[in-house]
Amino acid sequence: MDTKAIRRSRYVHVAALATLLAACGGGGDTVSPQPETLPVRAWGGAEVLATDAADHYTSTSIARVGIDDAGRAEVVWVKSGTFHLEGRRYAAGQWGAVETLASAAVTQPALAMAGTGDAMVTWIEDIDSSTGSLHARRYGAASDQWEPRETVRAANVRRSLDHAPRVAMAAGGDAQVVWNDTEGGDHAAARRHAGGQWEEAVELATQQMFSPHLVMNRRGDAALGSFRFGGIYVQRAGAAGPWGAPEEMRWGDVSYSGVRTPQVAIDATGDVVALWLQDAPTIVSLLARRYDAAAGHWEAAEALVDDADVNLPRLAGSASGATAAVWLQWDGSGYSLKSRRTVGALFLPQLAMNREGEAVAIWLEDEGVADALTLVARRYQ
Repeated sequence: MDTKAIRRSRYVHVAALATLLAACGGGGDTVSPQPETLPVRAWGGAEVLATDAADHYTSTSIARVGIDDAGRAEVVWVKSGTFHLEGRRYAAGQWGAVETLASAAVTQPALAMAGTGDAMVTWIEDIDSSTGSLHARRYGAASDQWEPRETVRAANVRRSLDHAPRVAMAAGGDAQVVWNDTEGGDHAAARRHAGGQWEEAVELATQQMFSPHLVMNRRGDAALGSFRFGGIYVQRAGAAGPWGAPEEMRWGDVSYSGVRTPQVAIDATGDVVALWLQDAPTIVSLLARRYDAAAGHWEAAEALVDDADVNLPRLAGSASGATAAVWLQWDGSGYSLKSRRTVGALFLPQLAMNREGEAVAIWLEDEGVADALTLVARRYQ
């Protein structure tokens, strides 16, 4: 199947973040028709999860979201003032109480959630102005408890918004985390098998990795999209195998300075969809490309949005191959995301999707409260 399938009935494709959140007051077309075997779903109303998320357009203000096969969700963020790591879980039809997951000052949280409901959160604790230590906690769905903190890397983890670590998790509980390291190879990864400990880091590349996006499918295959000096690259790893060589994503003849913001999704068979921004003749294009695991090759790239002011794309996928893409798009006076509530600036949308096609979108809103942003969520079910 070619990349046009991203916009046909096998895939759930969202034309823009304003479309995805149309009930907030935005406009736009509806999603592409869904297969008859999928239930009809709709976006629920916006729900405020916190009013004290860190008020900085930096690595501290990133909130993360995950969803399991039963529709349970987890959201983590950094609290304003203390910079502690906090989280809330959606289960049994409601959001639970706020939990403190790390009481130290943290930056760059990352979150992964398996279809079974298990979850893994990682974060960095500062050592100096440019480096820190990388830590993780696992949530066990069976025990309904967060396990004690584990140290993945005690030092030399590069910390900045563009180098933020990413974590992913398989249904069986295996996890992978990637980060930029200041010692040895710049681009590093570590694996944790279910019930085990974090293994020693392996070098993925000798170049710094910007804007990484890491995903795993249910059996443990992984895909990593990143920007490096030279272009957008995707690396793949089997459930029990090593990471393969980086593969460049490109549409036409463009210099590396014209590409950015990679996103990837992987299905149960190992098929991968890559999404990225690329400078068009006048403004920007949003590109997608698909890797066919059975055929063993990448199909041609296709423009989903051509020559528009597009920003902050996000991509999520299900085990069946359904994908959803969201992004901000300028309409001449502001970005197209609107809300029934009166809001100011909108920041850093995030999206998670489970194998059933249910999804959770979160974003941050600036409502003029000093030193704090409002964290908002909507569920598609």
